[in-house]
Amino acid sequence: MFEIIPDRKAYRRLQHLLPAHRTMLADPVRNRAFFEALRRSVTSRSRVLDVGAGTGIWAIAAARLGARRVVAIEKERLLIPLIRRLAEE
Repeated sequence: MFEIIPDRKAYRRLQHLLPAHRTMLADPVRNRAFFEALRRSVTSRSRVLDVGAGTGIWAIAAARLGARRVVAIEKERLLIPLIRRLAEE
């Protein structure tokens, strides 16, 4: 389950973060290019580092494509519960 957002400031920050990520996730040209690059590159021997993971979707895609190891790094602490939840699903 998602962690509780501790205060109003964090809640407001999250309200600004999510629309930016929604915009990126709704861009079919960008997403197709990212996925195709991963599809062409990831093998069962791959180790993938996703820096600035955001929602973690590309780290998850690399794992689903069979990467041996995937590490997602995200500076924005408020997104970490979302990444965890998506990875679990």
